[in-house]
Amino acid sequence: MAKRAQLILDVCVIIVYSIFLLVILRTPNLKPPRLLNFPHSDKVVHAFQFAVLSFLLCRFFLRHSAAMGRFWIFIAAVAITASYGGVTELVQRTVPGRVADIADAGADTAGAVIAASILLLATTGRKSEGTAPEKVSVGQKEQMR
Repeated sequence: MAKRAQLILDVCVIIVYSIFLLVILRTPNLKPPRLLNFPHSDKVVHAFQFAVLSFLLCRFFLRHSAAMGRFWIFIAAVAITASYGGVTELVQRTVPGRVADIADAGADTAGAVIAASILLLATTGRKSEGTAPEKVSVGQKEQMR
C-alpha cells in the first residue's frame, strides 16, 4: 500500500475508534457485560478500551514517525490516550447514570501503558514496514565481497 494511503487509513482508524469510544462512554446507564460480573470490572473494560487506542497510536507513530524514537513514541501514545481518557471522564459528568471517576481515568492510563509497552517490546529490533533489508543468501554475501 502506498505510504500516503497507509497514513490516511491509519488516521481514519484512530479517529473512528476514538469516536466509537466517545459514543460508548456517553451512553446513559451503560453497565459492563454480565460476563464481567465481578468487583471493579468496569476498570478492566476501561483499561482494555484505552489499550486499543494506545496500540493504534503506537502503531501509527512506529509506521509514520519512527525518527522520533521509541521512548518518545511511548510517551506520545500514552499521553494522548491518557488525555483522551481524562476528557471522556469529564464528558461523562453530563451523562445520566454515568459519573466522572478518577479510578476510571487511572484504568485508562494503565491500559495505555500496558499496550504501548507490549507493542514496543514486541517490535524491538525490527525495522519498520517497507524498510526491511532483502534476504541475502550465503552465496550472495560472498559475491558481494
